[in-house]
Amino acid sequence: MKHLSRRGFLKSAAGTTALVISIGATPIVLASDADNSGNVSPCIRFDSNGQIFLCVPIPDMGQGTFTAAAQIIAEELDLDLTTTSIEMMTFQGHADASGMATEGPMPQGAGGSLSIMTLWGPLRRSAAYARELFIYAAASQWGVPSKQLTTTNGMVVDRRNKKELAYKDLVARTRAAQYTVVPESAKPKARKSYTQIGKDQPNIHAHDIVTGKPLFGIDVEIPGMLHAAIRRCPNLNGSLVSYDREALVSMPGVRHVV
Repeated sequence: MKHLSRRGFLKSAAGTTALVISIGATPIVLASDADNSGNVSPCIRFDSNGQIFLCVPIPDMGQGTFTAAAQIIAEELDLDLTTTSIEMMTFQGHADASGMATEGPMPQGAGGSLSIMTLWGPLRRSAAYARELFIYAAASQWGVPSKQLTTTNGMVVDRRNKKELAYKDLVARTRAAQYTVVPESAKPKARKSYTQIGKDQPNIHAHDIVTGKPLFGIDVEIPGMLHAAIRRCPNLNGSLVSYDREALVSMPGVRHVV
């Protein structure tokens, strides 16, 4: 599994047939993985060349959100965890004149241990819907009942007739299946069927972290950027009594005291 830049995410789709499914309470098939402004939307994209991409709205600040998100997708779709690439959705809110940011239509913050709680339902429902689309497409191609088919290792399998089709070979046909398969009918797996969720997995960023690649907010640098340092009271329940502003601003590198 690898982390993919926004540019790489968009570039990888060029010249390929793709199935793009939104991430949400009621997933739908999208015409594209990018919105009108060119930003990547929260989605799962399946390319006809076999690549699978997941774009998530919530950042990974080292707590393993991307790895867990990929596990959820891989679980519902019966995929090898290493076949999914991850992209972070660009910020779609706005900032006011003071720099205060407001989220857009989807939560994009991380905090309070809510990341996976927020993603859990939408990711499972979207992946389950994708699985049902692939099963229906294969059933249509083979002329057999959908209930006769299962999925494994990124393929739809008809064990009775000993046939199998990879997801990548069903992408074009699956886009047409959206008009027949109702998202609400796609049920996520029962807990007893889990084979990947709940098991230890290597952090997908491990190699990038140890090789010093920029991944997190602290790595961002913009022109004129300043760094803030918080001075906290050393005593429990203590509060600020006074401070020497002149002494502080006279320190090397200090620009403001607020």
